[in-house]
Amino acid sequence: MILILHEIAPIIDSTFQLLCIFMQVLFRRRLQGGEVRYPLPTVLTFLEQNKLKKYCDIFEESGMDGDLLLEADDSVLKELGVRSALDRIKIITKYKKF
Repeated sequence: MILILHEIAPIIDSTFQLLCIFMQVLFRRRLQGGEVRYPLPTVLTFLEQNKLKKYCDIFEESGMDGDLLLEADDSVLKELGVRSALDRIKIITKYKKF
């Protein structure tokens, strides 16, 4: 039992972190009148322009718009399915400049 909990603890932690980010952004949107500053199509354009198109489906399925992406870190992108550490670094650093 302890071994199983030890193995799933990182998964639970990263899922909880992703949920917290979603909640922060949703709360911020509510305060701003519900507007999305950086909609999903903006993120998809960014991915295509930076030769990261293979992740478009993952971002669409999860609803990861630009507001959420600006709050995301390495572990969140890894949880979403961005397996390459280099790609995660590219996404995090280049999107902030986009």
